[in-house]
Amino acid sequence: MTRRLVVISLTALLLQGCSGNSGGWFSEPVATSLEPKDGYAPETVDTRPLIDDITALRVEPTVGGLILWATGLPPTQGYWDATLVKVGDADTSATALTYEFRIRPPVSPQLTSSPDSREIQAGVFVSDIALRDIRTLTVIGARNSRSVNR
Repeated sequence: MTRRLVVISLTALLLQGCSGNSGGWFSEPVATSLEPKDGYAPETVDTRPLIDDITALRVEPTVGGLILWATGLPPTQGYWDATLVKVGDADTSATALTYEFRIRPPVSPQLTSSPDSREIQAGVFVSDIALRDIRTLTVIGARNSRSVNR
């Protein structure tokens, strides 16, 4: 009697674990998504303006790739948060990498002063893997752009 009671108890316990699947063992699997209920947050857009002029562009080889350095000239002093932002879409050539030189404007009016005092540099590391088929590196400013060929 006790053996029968143990077997029935164990069987009931095992079958209770199957209760989470409402259709049983042989039903179609239910498709689930990892997307949040409200969807994903919209892609952020960089609202910083382009630097006024690109004055110089140089490439420095380094271990595992290169560093692309761009020098630019904003209209006044006080610009900050300079970054080279990669531009890419389906229409971009597979043999070119393009970056935009973006900077944040000053929070208050600033003096124009000399070009040397306004000069800003920004750089970006580009790996050998990303450079595999690339022949041209381009940096875009508001008034001009500069390119380097490999």
